[in-house]
Amino acid sequence: MYVIAGIDGTGAYNDAEYSRHFRNSYVKQFSSNVGPPSFGHYQRGPSMEGASTKPRGEEAARQLVQALAPMQRKGAKVGVFLTGFSRGGAAAIWAARVLADSKITVDAMFLFDAVDRAVGLDVDAVSPNVRSVYHARRSTSAESREFFGNCGVRYHKGSTVYHSKWFHCTHGAVGGTPWTSAGSDGKIYEGNTTISHGMMILLPMPLSVLARSQHHANKTKVTLEQEKSGSAKVFDWMSGHFEAEKQKAMLRNKYRDVAADRSNVG
Repeated sequence: MYVIAGIDGTGAYNDAEYSRHFRNSYVKQFSSNVGPPSFGHYQRGPSMEGASTKPRGEEAARQLVQALAPMQRKGAKVGVFLTGFSRGGAAAIWAARVLADSKITVDAMFLFDAVDRAVGLDVDAVSPNVRSVYHARRSTSAESREFFGNCGVRYHKGSTVYHSKWFHCTHGAVGGTPWTSAGSDGKIYEGNTTISHGMMILLPMPLSVLARSQHHANKTKVTLEQEKSGSAKVFDWMSGHFEAEKQKAMLRNKYRDVAADRSNVG
């Protein structure tokens, strides 16, 4: 038995368009369609400017606290998981910090290239109430979103076991939303999705021209074949750890039931 909350990456403001683009995202696969007695909650990612990163993390924590309450009243040992992609990874890290205030331990956090693009939100370090972190990150060899960096890279060694792995694919591919087209040279051009078309219109003329010149300039060193392969490797690596953590949660419940039976016999 487990509970999981997932926050996806930044995308289109239009929910229908967003849903189409993220329909196969790894965060969505991990946190959606979770059947009883377990619980899953999925949220679309923060907005482009990052202002909703903190509230989405707080909502994820609220959903888990609410789901845990009836389970714990029955004495169940429940696995508590968080997952997030891109800015959603930052929100997941913040959610863990909120859960710490309620004395809730996060058994595992699954991060897909977590980045902090929000102002005034300190999510560089994972809070000590997280037992294990699995962080899939884009390799520097890909030259994808080089200005993003990563958050959630520091942790408390006495309380958290941290696993990182780097993959030669784009930032989007790490989250399960790989690019499907490339330039004439065979390499993927990401474009500048940190500045929307609407935002470019509102910018003063010199800044708008500069933004447009950068919009098509972000060439990566990733081919479509590498993109597809790298994204698949991310899923294999992370899903293996996810299944292992779910098994741990099931075993904890099993041991609880055995102990209860022995107590009743005595």
